[in-house]
Amino acid sequence: MEEQIQLVVIEDNKAFAVSLQNMIEISENMVCQALYSRAEDCLDALKLNRFPQADIILLDLNLPGKNGLTLVPTLRQNLPDAFIIVLTSND
Repeated sequence: MEEQIQLVVIEDNKAFAVSLQNMIEISENMVCQALYSRAEDCLDALKLNRFPQADIILLDLNLPGKNGLTLVPTLRQNLPDAFIIVLTSND
């Protein structure tokens, strides 16, 4: 059996986040471990050791409160082997 790719989605647009989750879940070798809509929720989960293991993190830059870019150093520190893919509608 092929190993599953673990993903986390950090996106405040609920419809887009759910669409991403659905696309991930229909893929045979991928699973969405968590959805977060705010950077602060991710930071809290990391502090409490409740942030799931992830191979790939899909990260929106334009989050309410702290922007997604502020998460990158903490994500790198806690999940050094995870790939971070930035989602943005900005140029």
